[in-house]
Amino acid sequence: MGLYRDDELRIYALIEQMLEEMTEKLNHHEVKMDSLLQALIVEVQRLSGAKIAQYADRKIAYAKHYMEQYYSEKINLTQLSEICGYSYDHFRHLFKATEGMTPMLYLRQLRIEKAKAMILEREQSLTGIALECGFTSLSQFSSVFRQVTGQNPTNFKLEATYHLPDLKIKRQTVYGRIKRE
Repeated sequence: MGLYRDDELRIYALIEQMLEEMTEKLNHHEVKMDSLLQALIVEVQRLSGAKIAQYADRKIAYAKHYMEQYYSEKINLTQLSEICGYSYDHFRHLFKATEGMTPMLYLRQLRIEKAKAMILEREQSLTGIALECGFTSLSQFSSVFRQVTGQNPTNFKLEATYHLPDLKIKRQTVYGRIKRE
């Protein structure tokens, strides 16, 4: 077993053909050797490309898992890219090619999705939710929330509350708050 797994023995067959050409030295053997060498290079690249893609996928999956686990904390994406074995620029491009967005946008989207779930499931202040989701302040949270969802967190909660079928809501408010039955 070598560096790359060649189950179909393509590389072995190409090397055998090359050895045969070198020993027999028929007419135009140099041209044939060039062709066989190019075919060998292609096969090695195909095998190594699959390994590189699998390796990169594992590294991106690790980065995503890390963000999902520590979204509530300050995450240094430069350090995360170094942990994954890439420069930040290469990591950002690889992540975007794999996930369709940069790591920063992924983290921002993840935090907003967690915040939306908390807003709907908990009776907690928006400031508490913002801090628990890794934002530094309520104003930063509100600004990012508005950019991602198109509305502010308070309106999101009000709109979601009125549209949830399992909650009975009285449409009267007391001091600007919704009163639930």
